[in-house]
Amino acid sequence: MGVAQDMDVLIDLAERLRSRQDIGFLFVGRGSDAQRLRVDAKARGLDNVVFHDEIDPSEIPACTPNAMSASSH
Repeated sequence: MGVAQDMDVLIDLAERLRSRQDIGFLFVGRGSDAQRLRVDAKARGLDNVVFHDEIDPSEIPACTPNAMSASSH
């Protein structure tokens, strides 16, 4: 998660959609902005956002929309 990905847009979207219990945001990776994004999401009180460091490529299929909604609430 770095400057090139402009992840702030997704944090803003998560804030706008915070009342939707069926939508969650999973951020995976480290990158130059990861810590700042974590702090920003926490400061905004976003409980619909989950951060994980890098994962093994074999774990990627488990990151489906159903898995996300289960892990973010």
